[in-house]
Amino acid sequence: MGFSFSGIREELDSKELGKLYKRLQADCRYLASFSDWKAVVAFLHDQKRGYRLKDRVLWRLIQYYRQGGDCERLGTVFLAIFEPAILAATVAGIRTTLPAAATISPRRSA
Repeated sequence: MGFSFSGIREELDSKELGKLYKRLQADCRYLASFSDWKAVVAFLHDQKRGYRLKDRVLWRLIQYYRQGGDCERLGTVFLAIFEPAILAATVAGIRTTLPAAATISPRRSA
């Protein structure tokens, strides 16, 4: 039984995270061009777009998270942001513990 990110992606649409997004969007000009958390995550996953803006967005999100309170909900957003790296590291770790003949490919849920 494996871990799935589908629940994390569903949580991005939750009422609580939606309210948090609107509040942070009003406070942070770097979020102004994104409609919701899924748009932010998609932008951060895009390997062909603005690394400078990505750094600024991620830095601001980390600053908000460190404030605590309802900003701790950003943990869910960070899991979605770092999903590709988490999956890659997990698969790489599994591959190093399996016999040489065994292979595993990352399973992505919709």
